[in-house]
Amino acid sequence: MNFMVTATGIEYHFTGPDSVTEQGRHFRIEDIAHHLAQLNRFTGACKRPYSVAEHSLLCSEIAQRGNASVHVQLAALMHDAHEAYTADLSSPAKRAVNQRSFAAGGTNAWTVFETEHEKAVRSHFGISTAFTSYRGLLRDIDLRALATERRDLTAWRDLTHSGWEILGDGAVLASDRIEPIAWLSLDSPEREAMTWKDWRKAFLDRFALLNASIKPIDMTATGRRRINAAADVLSEVTAFVKLGNDLAPKVSSALSGLRAIQAVAPQADAAEAVALTDQERQQLADTIEEFVDTGETVTEYSVLLGWAARGLLECTHFIPTEAGRVAAAQARGVGRDAT
Repeated sequence: MNFMVTATGIEYHFTGPDSVTEQGRHFRIEDIAHHLAQLNRFTGACKRPYSVAEHSLLCSEIAQRGNASVHVQLAALMHDAHEAYTADLSSPAKRAVNQRSFAAGGTNAWTVFETEHEKAVRSHFGISTAFTSYRGLLRDIDLRALATERRDLTAWRDLTHSGWEILGDGAVLASDRIEPIAWLSLDSPEREAMTWKDWRKAFLDRFALLNASIKPIDMTATGRRRINAAADVLSEVTAFVKLGNDLAPKVSSALSGLRAIQAVAPQADAAEAVALTDQERQQLADTIEEFVDTGETVTEYSVLLGWAARGLLECTHFIPTEAGRVAAAQARGVGRDAT
C-alpha cells in the first residue's frame, strides 16, 4: 500500500501514478489541523502531550508579537503542515536517517522525502514565496519556539546534558545564542488542560483568521484571473456543448454571476507598466527570470505584494500578468511601442 487515509477519509498517495495528481494529493486544512493536533513533538519526550499544532500556533504568535506581516504569521503557522502527512521525525533522527542513507551510497533520503511534501503543501496554499523571502526570519521564530519548549517541557538541564548546537549553547557571544521567550510559559495549568480537540480548533481558527486577512488582495490579480478563466470555460461550454434543460439554466446563471464579478473586479492592463520606473522594471524583469529559472526569488515579499496589488503579478504564486510581461519586456528593450 502506497497511500494513507486521512482523517476526513481521502487517500493521500506517497508514490505511484496517483501521487502526481491533484486527487492523489488533495490537501485539506481540516486534515492538517486534525493530524497535527495529535502528533507529538520530541517523539513524546515532554512533561505533557505537546503537539505540532500547538508548536505551530506558538510560532505564529511569536511572529505576531514581533510585528511580522500577516503573511509571515500564516507561514509560521503552516511551516510544519507537511508533517500531517510525513509525521514529525526528531532532528537527531532525521540526521541519522540521512547519514545512513548517504553512507549506503544514496542521498539524504529523509530530506529528499520531506522536501517533496513540504513544497507540495506550500504550493497548494500559496505560501511558497513567503518561505523563500522570509526563510531566515521563519527559522529564527522556529528556534525561539524550540528554546522555549526545551525550557518548559523537556527534562534537559544545563550542566547536566550536552548543549544543543542548533540553539547556540556554549557560544561566546550572546547574540549567537537563541533565548526562549519570556512572555509565556508552556507548562501552565491552562495550556495543560487543553485537549487535542482544543488545539485543532485553535489551529483552524487561526488559519481562517490569517487567510481571511490576506484574501482581499487576491481579487486584484489571482481572483480576477481565476474568475476570467472560469468564465471562459463556461462560455466554451455554452457555445459548443448542448446542455440538458436541467443544466443549461444553472450554467447560464453561473456565467452571469461571473460576468457580474468581472464588471466590478479591479482591472489591470499594459498601461500599469508605464507607472514603473526603469529601475522597478528591471527589478521586475529579473524577478520574473528568477521564477522561471528556479521557481524562487530573492526579491522582498513586500515588493512582490506591491506588484501584485498593481496587477503586474498574481498574488498567490506571483506569475506575471500581461501587464507584468509588458513591463519586463520594456526593461529588456523589447516592446517599447507598448509605452
